[in-house]
Amino acid sequence: MKNIKYIGESTMMIKMSYKYDMIGKNIVIGISDYLEGGLTDSNRRLRLHSLLGSIEYCNLCMMPGIYWRRRLKSALLYDTYGFLKNIGPGKLINDSNAPLLTTIFYPISIIIGRYWKNKYKL
Repeated sequence: MKNIKYIGESTMMIKMSYKYDMIGKNIVIGISDYLEGGLTDSNRRLRLHSLLGSIEYCNLCMMPGIYWRRRLKSALLYDTYGFLKNIGPGKLINDSNAPLLTTIFYPISIIIGRYWKNKYKL
């Protein structure tokens, strides 16, 4: 997608899992230290400053087969990021992988979006 500054690696993993068979292995492949100001520490700010990538990730997480708690959270975040990007509810619903969830959560997302605009100075 054009103009995306940040997109989490999980977006690509989800896309690959729909096309290819994948196996997860429970082994250590690396050990690292947590860095103050690193990606994990600034994850929300990164997502808020790359709303299109965040919207795409949340939409992928609403696909059938994703467990229901993730789908609910993703629907709320999808709507909130869409609100912050000034995407109207009609377009969000039409583009959504879960239009019913998108419709249900949209009013709550406006409240969260306004709160985040103030908190993160967007």
